Amino acid sequence: MADRNLSIGLSLTLFGLIFTYGAYLILKNIPLTALGIGITIIGAAWALTPPSPIPKEATINMIKSSCRNIEALLEATGASSKAIYLPTEGETGTIAYIPLKNTGKTTLNEIKEKHGRTLIRRGGDLGIIIYPPKPEYRKPASNNPNPSGESAGELKAELTRLTDEWEIAESIRAAQSDDRIVIEINRPKINVEYPRFKTVLGSLPSCLAAQYVAASTSRPVQIEREENHGNRIIAYLRLLEWTDTPST
Repeated sequence: MADRNLSIGLSLTLFGLIFTYGAYLILKNIPLTALGIGITIIGAAWALTPPSPIPKEATINMIKSSCRNIEALLEATGASSKAIYLPTEGETGTIAYIPLKNTGKTTLNEIKEKHGRTLIRRGGDLGIIIYPPKPEYRKPASNNPNPSGESAGELKAELTRLTDEWEIAESIRAAQSDDRIVIEINRPKINVEYPRFKTVLGSLPSCLAAQYVAASTSRPVQIEREENHGNRIIAYLRLLEWTDTPST
């Protein structure tokens, strides 16, 4: 637990420092610079958190708080394109790439290799990388020789962890057909009402589910659209290839 707190805290601190540097020297944006400093402080505090279990309620509150910061960042950059969730190795977990300007020359694999940065600029392509809110995810050992070809049953078992361990909804069901996955989230217990966040990253339950799908399949994932039916959210996800390019 102590090592995890230290790793997460140092990752946030590094992200905050890089973000502050880019906001101040590249974007010349004082509000974003202040946001970066705030993230750095949160990361330093997290790294110093004592090795004791964090209650689920406290974790959920931290997730909601991070959503407010992400909303501010999305508003400041004017982002409106659908995020692409990219699984990475190590403690970083799944990141989200948000294209701001796209010429179709940068592949998702090239973006993944630059995941330590906040601002991605390559030729005429421009986008930002953020670390979306998420509970801890540990990919279980699998005998499947093709990790990107997980069965619907294995995927459903992974998504069930979001209800059993993190209690984000009463139940989650998934159906897969080729590169399309439909996820039904019944009676979600956690959500946020930030318009830009929902436009770019999807609703919070769908955002969390998309990260699990990306991590469990080892493939980029994008939420194409969502349907809200009262106490039921239906998210339509698309599995992408690493050779694909993002679209705005």
